[in-house]
Amino acid sequence: MGLSFLSGPLLARAVGPTGRGAVAAVGVYDEATTRLFNFGVPEAIGYFSKEGQATPHDLLRAARRYGLLALPFSILTALLVVAYPLSDLEPATRVIAFLLVAWSPIMSTYGRSARMIIAGRGDLRKMSVLTLIPNTITIIVYASAWAMGYLTVPVAVGTLAAANFGGYVYVWWQLRSERETAGTRFSITALLRYGAKALPGTLSDLANNRLDQIIILPILGATELGYYAVAVGINFVLLQLGISMAVGTYSRVSVGDRPGRRSPAARQLRRTLIFTGTLGIGLLLVIPFVIPLLYGEAFHDSVAPAMVLVPGTIFYCLYIVAFQIANALNCPQKASTGSVVALVITVVGLLVLVPRYGIIAAAGVSTGAYIVRFAMTAALLRSSGVYGLIPTPSDVGDTVRDVWRRLPFSR
Repeated sequence: MGLSFLSGPLLARAVGPTGRGAVAAVGVYDEATTRLFNFGVPEAIGYFSKEGQATPHDLLRAARRYGLLALPFSILTALLVVAYPLSDLEPATRVIAFLLVAWSPIMSTYGRSARMIIAGRGDLRKMSVLTLIPNTITIIVYASAWAMGYLTVPVAVGTLAAANFGGYVYVWWQLRSERETAGTRFSITALLRYGAKALPGTLSDLANNRLDQIIILPILGATELGYYAVAVGINFVLLQLGISMAVGTYSRVSVGDRPGRRSPAARQLRRTLIFTGTLGIGLLLVIPFVIPLLYGEAFHDSVAPAMVLVPGTIFYCLYIVAFQIANALNCPQKASTGSVVALVITVVGLLVLVPRYGIIAAAGVSTGAYIVRFAMTAALLRSSGVYGLIPTPSDVGDTVRDVWRRLPFSR
């Protein structure tokens, strides 16, 4: 989180609001096509591996076969993306954007599948390294390029590709020694069958999280997108905590867990609310001072949307944990339903309000959608035994004591 927090201001100060918007646009379409062409395969592989239904080697071979089948479609999509809506970017940036989109089903699907296998084992040390690698690559390149005066939009987009690739190499290296099961060839159909249940939620989740930035670019322009990207980036500090807790949750939840307030799923959701709620309040207090200080006065227009996004980010973190709980309980469609309902709010709200009220409306619509999405998912998870999600003073006390015991100086 610290490295990511440092790299954002370096880029913003070097390229300004318009350049920051261009980098954000490439990142949004990279993530969008990655989610589309993954087709829920990583989630399926994580579940089958965690439940011991196939070896990681056989599952990853199936992921590679799927990637080859989807490759022609991703190449065609990459051509369309660089032709429009990224047609106004400089040629070097468009070439890198093409590569990011085109390799989605090969590199990204495999890398994310391996990540889900590691997450399913509860190996948080490797997951920490996996987060550290791309952030380290990014800060090293940004700092070096900034010192030499070469931190430009193409360099930033190229760094995004290098950071992604570094993470994929790491997970491949960690799973390289996995053994093949003799005579076993895991069915791609089984992966797609599970993935089809998760896909509506995955795509709706993508739209809920990124449609605001996709709409801002053609309606308001790259400069406004640059302001909004900084607002989103400052909230990433809070979001990263939610992602970390979701990773830790996935391996702790199983279909055989007892239901109710004392279940691992309910306990993790309450702890997520305690952590993210506390950090969110602190973030609200410092945003008006931190953004001008770190990013410069040129990004003063990022302050208001950043503050509006904070409550939504808290519920976004809760949803990420709930999403992994649904995957672990073999009911990803419950998270999907919550995302689809929120998507209606997102689409209508953004199309009606953004042209009139700008990025502050985008932030407000996103926050409202995040709250609805989690509320719907939590309601649906009750039938799977996940309830009792409101923290009590004893939950706060237990959480504080648990954290204290893990601090190095408390031993």
